[in-house]
Amino acid sequence: MTAPSVSGIIAVRNGANYLAEAVESCLAQTLALSEILVVDDGSTDRTADIARGFGGRVRLVRQDWSGVGAALNNGISRASSEFIAFLDHDDIWLPEKTALQYARLRENSELEAVFCHTEQFISPELLETLRDKVRLPAGSQPGIMASGMLIRKIAFDRLGLFGGGQKNAVAFGPWYARALQRSLRSEILAETLARRRIHDSNYTRTERRDYHEHLLAFIRDVTRQKRNSNSTSE
Repeated sequence: MTAPSVSGIIAVRNGANYLAEAVESCLAQTLALSEILVVDDGSTDRTADIARGFGGRVRLVRQDWSGVGAALNNGISRASSEFIAFLDHDDIWLPEKTALQYARLRENSELEAVFCHTEQFISPELLETLRDKVRLPAGSQPGIMASGMLIRKIAFDRLGLFGGGQKNAVAFGPWYARALQRSLRSEILAETLARRRIHDSNYTRTERRDYHEHLLAFIRDVTRQKRNSNSTSE
């Protein structure tokens, strides 16, 4: 039987508070990753030192600040495995994530990507005043996000890479919209296999205006794609 070949990629900028926990969740996978790449996008804190602290278990890649999309693409270009899993530096995988998604992709060679369900949680250090304002959805939700996906590396040849641009925290959204337009072949597992952290430095809190500008651009892009698709089918 062919040995599993899965690369884990964490793109991070100034993520010293949570990076270690994210990496540890990668190392705790019941299906061991072939490699873990931490792509440091021009951090000015201890991010690089934390990554180095894992020794040979983590491969550190450093780049000038270019944005999360460019960091993800850098990781993809350096990944040596057949399958790629992404993890935001402040999110966590549950131990069975890689194993269950990998098994499904091996079962069905037509699938390009497999997602899982995701639950959100409030980070323990979040101030009580902010905790009272957070309204989390009950139960888990379909994890249509980078941290919830396992994808064949070769799929990027057909679907394209992530968009670049500094501060673009929604790099996954425009990529996913384009992937759907190109008929991404994917499934969502029923199991909850990833956890999304809510904390006071989440991009949607600290860069709210910039985030909404990118989000509106994403919505306009999806709307335009649907309109063009409908016109073609008439």
